[in-house]
Amino acid sequence: MAGQGLKYSHQLISVEDGLASREVLCGLQDKRGFLWFGTRNGLNRFDGKQFTLMTKRDGLQANRIINLAEDSESLIWISYGDGGGNYTPIGKTDIYDPISGELTPIQEKFPELPFDEKYIYWILSNQQGDIYFVIRKSESKLYRYNVNTGFEFITEKGEKSIDLIVDTFY
Repeated sequence: MAGQGLKYSHQLISVEDGLASREVLCGLQDKRGFLWFGTRNGLNRFDGKQFTLMTKRDGLQANRIINLAEDSESLIWISYGDGGGNYTPIGKTDIYDPISGELTPIQEKFPELPFDEKYIYWILSNQQGDIYFVIRKSESKLYRYNVNTGFEFITEKGEKSIDLIVDTFY
């Protein structure tokens, strides 16, 4: 039978263990194996034993984290939301280097950003570490960031490839 012999390890983690909130809005496992959770009360990193919390006091632009993505250089891209809805973006994105601890706003790292940061609706990454941005203004657009080639416009709503992505998120 398929799947025989596979063993899975799982652990229930909660605020009693140090998670910043019962509301986890996003998460990812980075290339080094750490688990990252975006909550309404900040960014949590879990090393398998304990949590580390980052908040506005540590330099984040807001405490409500709604999207996390990891690029091919292991940088964590963080998108923030407001209190109105769990996934309502506020148009602010940071890039966090977990090795150096450096936190950089996207506009500071990329002053020639090909779209207005305030219209970033969703970020996600693929297994190659490309970062995708759904930009929602009057029309929705999709951009990709690759550390070697930079930003690239992919398509806009109305074309089949983005319809599938955009319709998934709203």
